[in-house]
Amino acid sequence: MKPRTSSADCPRLELHNGGLRVSMYLPDAQRGYYRGTRFDWSGLIEQVECHGHRFYGPLHIEHDTYRFDDEYRMVHPGEWVVEHGPAWVAFTQALHGERGWAYHYRKAIRLHECHSAFVIEHRLENRGDKTIDITNYNHNFTIIDDVPYGRDYVVEFPFSTDAPIPLGDIAWFRGSQIDVDRPLEDLALWWPVFEGDDPGNYNAAAVRNRRTGAAVAFRGDAPITRMVFWAVERAACPEPFIRIYLEPGRTQTWSTTYRFTVDAAPDHPQ
Repeated sequence: MKPRTSSADCPRLELHNGGLRVSMYLPDAQRGYYRGTRFDWSGLIEQVECHGHRFYGPLHIEHDTYRFDDEYRMVHPGEWVVEHGPAWVAFTQALHGERGWAYHYRKAIRLHECHSAFVIEHRLENRGDKTIDITNYNHNFTIIDDVPYGRDYVVEFPFSTDAPIPLGDIAWFRGSQIDVDRPLEDLALWWPVFEGDDPGNYNAAAVRNRRTGAAVAFRGDAPITRMVFWAVERAACPEPFIRIYLEPGRTQTWSTTYRFTVDAAPDHPQ
């Protein structure tokens, strides 16, 4: 099955709390926006509206493989139970596969009462008789106010580099941030900006549009094993990787909070 690049007839849900409006695609084996084998189907954020600004947007690239060079047949997509209120939604899937693999997974998205943040909560229980040992990450496809990723953006991390690192001939990792020197056009960036032992606060990043002053920052509560930065014109993607290690009968929880802000006086790159 292929992911859809046209979202007009895809099931979706909108959450709101008076100041924050979040639209997302719903998991659906027949009409879902994403139906591939590589990523979690639940809670795919389509767009966030906050303070008169737009965050995120569709990225017209197919993600239908677990590895980029192999196709995988969908054996069973699993059944999803979706519950929601005006400012929250929860997705639950219980799957018993072959060869001893089984799990119970729950993801919840909750809008904060402060109107400018939401949290994504995960709970994974190993109900099989084999150990689950994987890494998990979120792409965080970020575009703000439909401005293509380039010199108008800055991406910041909670760690820094001692010396400036060139990212090809397009961008630099200087101090704790990535700056782009020229338009990406049809080029892409990919760089592992951190790998090693997380002291406890490295699961975080911020993407700021210096033209409009709007920014989104996230922080997770699980230590990371690496942070990768990937970008094209349609998205800047800080990608924190965490380890999921579950022996049979064990449960792991983790969460990430996203906050949206707007500067009073946005600056402009020269």
